[in-house]
Amino acid sequence: MSDDALAQFLTARWGLHTTFAGRLLYVPNVHRRWQLLDGTVTHCDDQLVGAAGLPNISSRPPDSVLYAPGVSTQFGRPYTVRTNEPV
Repeated sequence: MSDDALAQFLTARWGLHTTFAGRLLYVPNVHRRWQLLDGTVTHCDDQLVGAAGLPNISSRPPDSVLYAPGVSTQFGRPYTVRTNEPV
C-alpha cells in the first residue's frame, strides 16, 4: 500500500469540470482519503503520450502504478465557472 504524500496529492480529486448548455461548470466533491494499492501493468497500448510530443515514454515501464479498490464520494451543487473564452 502506498502512503506516499505525493501519490495521495496527485491522485486525490476534490471536484470535476464539465460543460452543460455551453457553460463550464465545477462540481465540488468530498471523500475520505482513499487506500492506494500498488499495481502492475500487464499491457499498455498508448499512443497519446507520444502524439503529445513525448516519444518513447510509453515504451518503458511506468514510474508508478497505483489503484484504489473503491471510494465513496459526495458531490456538491454545480456552479458556473466564469471564463473569458466561450466553451
